[in-house]
Amino acid sequence: MLAVSGAFSGIRTQSLISLDQPDHSLAVAEVRGVQSSNDARWNNAAITYWATTDMQGTQGMQRGYFHNDHGAAGHDRGSFEGKVSLASGDVVVEGEWQYNWRRG
Repeated sequence: MLAVSGAFSGIRTQSLISLDQPDHSLAVAEVRGVQSSNDARWNNAAITYWATTDMQGTQGMQRGYFHNDHGAAGHDRGSFEGKVSLASGDVVVEGEWQYNWRRG
C-alpha cells in the first residue's frame, strides 16, 4: 500500500455543533491548501477536501472526499476515512484513502 504523508492548512469554511454531552461535537468543513511533502508527486499539489468530523474531546473520526491538483501532472479525487486528533493546536488525520478517479 502506498504511504503518503505531508501537511497543509487552510480551513475555508466550517460549521460545528455541540451534541449530547460536553466535549462531543460534529463538524462539516471545506479545507483548501497547498501540500508540503517529501514526495515530489505530492509536494506543492493543491488540495481541496470536504469532511465530516465526529469529535469526543481531542479524539474522533473524520470521513470525506478530496481533490488534488498536481498541475501539468494531472489531478485525482477520491475518499478518505481516518482517526483525527488534536495535538498542540494541530489537527492530525491518520487513516486510509481511496482513488475514485485520476487524470494526468
